[in-house]
Amino acid sequence: MAQISTTLYKNLAESFHNSRVQMLGADDYLQDAVDYVVDVTTADDGGVDIELALLGPVNLALITTTDIINSTGNLMTSIRAINDYVITNTSAANSAAATSLGVDKLEYWVNVTMKSIWAGGCVPEQWYALSTDAGYDTTGWKECVS
Repeated sequence: MAQISTTLYKNLAESFHNSRVQMLGADDYLQDAVDYVVDVTTADDGGVDIELALLGPVNLALITTTDIINSTGNLMTSIRAINDYVITNTSAANSAAATSLGVDKLEYWVNVTMKSIWAGGCVPEQWYALSTDAGYDTTGWKECVS
């Protein structure tokens, strides 16, 4: 199989990073919505009726969103597929270079092959985090902290 291009790997890593950043903040907004409903007072015209009518559905949206944020199984499958493809299809030259440096093929790819491709020469924070969560040794990766 062909080796993945640096541009494609960068685009995938940035897309997953951006997606994860957006997901991680979503429940904060919905928690605010729940708080607004709970804060409706009886002094408000029909406050109790409003709270009773809206609290369940708004809280369900929060619970569902939180479940989506915490359910990273499909993300892990995607991260593993991308990183395993890099590992499996590393060129002989890159494989030899990684061995000579005492690092694994993925670390060599991320830190050496991708160095001039990454913005700032470092891995997007959430790609780093997701790769770590997927079981990769990322201790040698240069992480961009947002």
